[in-house]
Amino acid sequence: MFFKAPNPLSPFLKEIWHWKQVDTESLPWILPSYEFELVFHLTSPPYIYPLTGEPIRLPLAHWVGPQNKRWKIVSTEKLNLISIRFQAGSPYELFKESALTYLNRFPSIENTSFSPFLKLSSLVSESETLNTEGIHKFVASLTEILESYLGEIKPIDANVSFAFHELTNATAGIYEIAKKTGISRKQLERGMKQVYGLPPGELRKMHRILAMIRNPNYYKSEKMETRFTDLAYDYGYTDQSHLIRDFKSVTGYLPKDWFKNFEKMSYFYNS
Repeated sequence: MFFKAPNPLSPFLKEIWHWKQVDTESLPWILPSYEFELVFHLTSPPYIYPLTGEPIRLPLAHWVGPQNKRWKIVSTEKLNLISIRFQAGSPYELFKESALTYLNRFPSIENTSFSPFLKLSSLVSESETLNTEGIHKFVASLTEILESYLGEIKPIDANVSFAFHELTNATAGIYEIAKKTGISRKQLERGMKQVYGLPPGELRKMHRILAMIRNPNYYKSEKMETRFTDLAYDYGYTDQSHLIRDFKSVTGYLPKDWFKNFEKMSYFYNS
């Protein structure tokens, strides 16, 4: 189940997920994304398996930074966790840290400069799941912690913020966006990496694909295969083959196979 962020924090928090008894065998790969998450495992945390390299054991409480790689979740136990998803760019505003520091990383909150969040760990450390009262206490404590950061917001540069919103427009071109801002493409790329962790082209590709897979209307549709040309047009692709190429590079699947098999879930565990 998921909860909307409390009203005072909605510009910075997107949603809060509570996962109960989720079987990792049913989950596909973690998808690349420009969004941060803060995750608290209520039971033994799982392992992360990258496409190449050694597996990583996740900490009990950790950040999920921007990702440009796919990962697989493996655990002998079912997952029980709380995941806090932030609005794009808000960790930079709230905590004044470069998103590049967290690129493709899952650092423990104990090893970062976010000691106030350790209070949340104590709320979930003695329970495999949380009841309604426990969730309310967790959200109230989270709200209190985040409100302590609101007095010293670091505004995102107006050009970078404008570029991000333009990039979420399917038809926007990167050169055209840079021209509108009056800064060079290199300056724009540096700013986007600082705030969102990714360069403009990569961010736009991820946004397009994430927007598709988060749309529940596309799942298990009998007419899905006949709609790919329209889907490509709707998301600003010049042709269907470009859409399929981007979709497979991000998800590892062809669109028809993805939408046939996976339900909409939190981006961190990818569906």
